[in-house]
Amino acid sequence: MHRKRTGINVGDVALQMLNIVTLASLNLDMEPETTPRSFKRIKLYNHSNDTMKVNLVTNVFWSDDEYNDILDIRIPPKQHTRLMVPLGADYNVYFHDSAEGKDEMITINTADFKRIGLTPGMTLTGEK
Repeated sequence: MHRKRTGINVGDVALQMLNIVTLASLNLDMEPETTPRSFKRIKLYNHSNDTMKVNLVTNVFWSDDEYNDILDIRIPPKQHTRLMVPLGADYNVYFHDSAEGKDEMITINTADFKRIGLTPGMTLTGEK
């Protein structure tokens, strides 16, 4: 994912620079179109005082026979982790801290969220 995203960004920058030079030399006023993004970085924050285990489950396919699930993420207390996920994918985020052990679940769309704070008991109180 990282190589594909980096390659797209480098290609976009090179195309933009080539377009600027070409449009300036031809004295034209046009806006070049950029490549649509397919991945996005999100941050998961652990607001608890215990290590949290997180699983992200989706129905988005990575290849023909594999889902783009992200499993067994461990986030230390009061820390965060960064993930690169498909843009616009719906994920069920299952999480629990090691003290309680009960899975909680929230549903997110990666187009809507950049930061997600996880706190034990947040699904019981309705907090997002």
